[in-house]
Amino acid sequence: MTTELDDEEVIRQVIGELKKKFADRPPTEVEAAVREEFTALADRPVRDYLLILTERAAKERLKDAGTARIVSAPVSTGKVDDSHFPVRGRPTSPAGS
Repeated sequence: MTTELDDEEVIRQVIGELKKKFADRPPTEVEAAVREEFTALADRPVRDYLLILTERAAKERLKDAGTARIVSAPVSTGKVDDSHFPVRGRPTSPAGS
C-alpha cells in the first residue's frame, strides 16, 4: 500500500523531471500541474503506475498550455506600414510623389 510519504516522493520526482523539460515555465506552474494531475489519479485502485501516469498527464497539460500561449499570441498579417520610413530613391514627402 502506498503511503502519503510515498505520494510526496512521486510528486517530487515528477516535478524535478518536468522542471528540466519545461525550464521556460515558472516552477510554480509545473508544480501545480503535477500536483493536480497526481490528485486526479491518486484514488485509482491500481497505483503501481502513478509516477509515469502523473508525469505523462502533467507533461501533456504543460504542452497544451504552451500551445495555447502560442496560439493566443498576436498573429502578424505580414503587412508593415513603413510609409513613414524614408527609402533611398523615393521622396520622403507626399508632395514629391
